[in-house]
Amino acid sequence: MSFDKKRLICAGDFLIELDEAIADIIIELNKKGYKTLNCCSGHINNDGETNCYISFYESYNFTLPKNYCYESDNLIRCNFYGNKLELKKQLNQNIEILRKWVNGLQTYNQVIGEIRSRNENKKHSYIKCLNKDVRIIKSEISEIVLMEIDKLDINSLKVILKEIGIKNYSKLKKNELLIILNENLDILSNEDRKEVLYWIYENNKIKFGMFQKEVIEYLNISKGEFNKVSNELKDFEIGIEKLRIGGKMQSYIKYDRMKIYNIFYKAL
Repeated sequence: MSFDKKRLICAGDFLIELDEAIADIIIELNKKGYKTLNCCSGHINNDGETNCYISFYESYNFTLPKNYCYESDNLIRCNFYGNKLELKKQLNQNIEILRKWVNGLQTYNQVIGEIRSRNENKKHSYIKCLNKDVRIIKSEISEIVLMEIDKLDINSLKVILKEIGIKNYSKLKKNELLIILNENLDILSNEDRKEVLYWIYENNKIKFGMFQKEVIEYLNISKGEFNKVSNELKDFEIGIEKLRIGGKMQSYIKYDRMKIYNIFYKAL
């Protein structure tokens, strides 16, 4: 471990205590398999700015402690400003964050094991990417939005009309708003209409997202095959939509249409 002696003399002896505390944290990191290059509790420059950091030999796939970021092989804490007493208080709080973080950290071997497991699962993935032209997918989605434009609620319609420059719509009913929207879409060129419709999709993704039944139909798979890929499709989930079924409100997962349109099911 290397300590910045010049910094300690300049900043005051109270940082030595913090360096010892952070050294204990480094020892715990080493025990868990993380190799550290050096550790310091911080430095003070002419502007009174203090940074807390730990340096690593290499990057790891772990969740960072609160208020930290990872830059150039250093785990960096946000900057502090203030007098020495305030700095000492803030640095001590910083140490506590690191202590709690390292205690809850998985070992390096556990992290590597999980990465390998994920990579192994990818080899046996049922979902494959089509790498379709984005313009083609946008065009397909625009057609869906145009056909299902009445799915939008009255508030969403008002937001859209406001965005495209339509005024005096506040007292109109939903069917009247839909007529105005469709009239304005009709006067646009084909390409401009697609852009507006895709913009509507982007701002109402859950409303125009796909239910499980739609995903099954689009991928042309059975319910059993869907169950096989349900974990793979979790990254495609965009939210929940509530529907009234049999007099009761029920929640249903919606999937991102943009992503679903770019995959296919490949049985192993």
